[in-house]
Amino acid sequence: MNKKFFINLCLVVNVVLYFVAIGLWISIPDELTICGSITIFNLSLSVFVFLLDKPRFSFLYQSEQFKRFLVHAINGLLVFFILGLINYVSFKHPIQWDFTSRKSNTLTQQTAQVLKSIDEEVTFIVFSRKADFGSFRQLLELFKFQKSNVQIDFVDIELMPHLVQKYNVTKNNSVVVEYKGKNLIVEDVDELHLVNAMVRLSKREDPLIGVVTGHGEISWQEQSKDGLSALKVLLTNSNYLIQEIALSQVNEISSAVSVVVIWGPKEGFFDSEIKVLRDYLKNGGKLLVALDPQINGDKLGALRKLITEYDISISNDLVLDRLKHVNQSNGTVPIVEKLNPDHPVTKGIEGVFFPLSSSVMIVDNSEKAEVLAETTPFPASWADKNPKELLTGKMSYDDKVDTQGPIGLMAISSDKDTKAKVVAFGTSNFILNSYARFSKNFNLVLNSVAWLAGADELISFNIPTLRDEPVFISGPLIGTIFYFSVVFSPLILVIISIAFYRRRSKL
Repeated sequence: MNKKFFINLCLVVNVVLYFVAIGLWISIPDELTICGSITIFNLSLSVFVFLLDKPRFSFLYQSEQFKRFLVHAINGLLVFFILGLINYVSFKHPIQWDFTSRKSNTLTQQTAQVLKSIDEEVTFIVFSRKADFGSFRQLLELFKFQKSNVQIDFVDIELMPHLVQKYNVTKNNSVVVEYKGKNLIVEDVDELHLVNAMVRLSKREDPLIGVVTGHGEISWQEQSKDGLSALKVLLTNSNYLIQEIALSQVNEISSAVSVVVIWGPKEGFFDSEIKVLRDYLKNGGKLLVALDPQINGDKLGALRKLITEYDISISNDLVLDRLKHVNQSNGTVPIVEKLNPDHPVTKGIEGVFFPLSSSVMIVDNSEKAEVLAETTPFPASWADKNPKELLTGKMSYDDKVDTQGPIGLMAISSDKDTKAKVVAFGTSNFILNSYARFSKNFNLVLNSVAWLAGADELISFNIPTLRDEPVFISGPLIGTIFYFSVVFSPLILVIISIAFYRRRSKL
């Protein structure tokens, strides 16, 4: 191989690598290692070729043609830098026009107001696989377009497990919202949930949850399989404060308590305790309650009566569903595959099980109460009014006393006059520590607390719901489209133009 051939080969490789480097920087700009390595190698190769054939290159850059080329190149660079400056100013002070009929590519007015009220930097940290980054970028860029101090970071869950563990992220395709040193995990990533997270983080005080004790309730401190410490951790991570309340020792519940929780009591309530609860609700209080069936006699009659004042009835019975239940449970652990999809508490939640549950029904077709989860219709399900049959294992429908399905397992009530809210469950066992891996059960309770505490203030937006799904283009695909449309196509046209010009000049 002679020297001239070697130099020409290096020149060809050098030119090809320049195009490859440009394509890589456009297609995969995040891969700094490979892009930077090829660029540095290519520049080094250019210097090597120049030094190897210095006389020929000296003659080239001393020629009149090279001087004219240099002048045009400098002019081109000046134009490039001017356009870059304009682009930078436009990026810092963007202007956007949305010509879609329903403003599909614009944040809602409520979101704009929330962003305007936030005075410090907000960070969105996307936890996903790298191939899915593009599906989040388009939505989050709208927030950054609206407010410049919005920071967007991407974490590949496969390459950075230490960050996944640090932020306690348990679900792929989640976004952590950070603001003023606090953070919230958003698993259902859309505009509404992201804005609600910002609203909660921007509040001066964290919501206070009052946990009622003294009646044999399930312990929130207990870390064994029969405790609620897993739920407590989730609520604490969601910036809720938790405080125990002994109703027998107080005359009233402070208005600072956002939600009162009564979870799985075994013993009855005194009249004075019921009065404290009733006064709290009349003053616009919020109650989350779960009552289990009591096989050896009902001791919670007074509490059940209080709940009926808000048109929800939690009976002392046992719900059975022979069609949809956990295997080998004999129907005593119903599974609700699809909860009410229109309410913010249950929207997007499917496949929740309710072990050993009482029936939760609406009183007299109330307009302020609503069942959100129920069993399959009769004859597959019913509410057995003789819970002692559970001890014998021979449970059957009795048309004289039992209630035909579908049977409610969860209900909510909202009083427009007093602003009181109640969320009621027929079982307390479905979020024990032993079920910590069943995230849907816990999400249902977290949503209930958020709804009661008013942490989901933006229940709806001022735009109609659209059925058509947005089309997301991944980053590499955008780079490829740009590479072929902006680089290759003009280059081909330039080559064709030169070929035609040279051909005409020879005629």
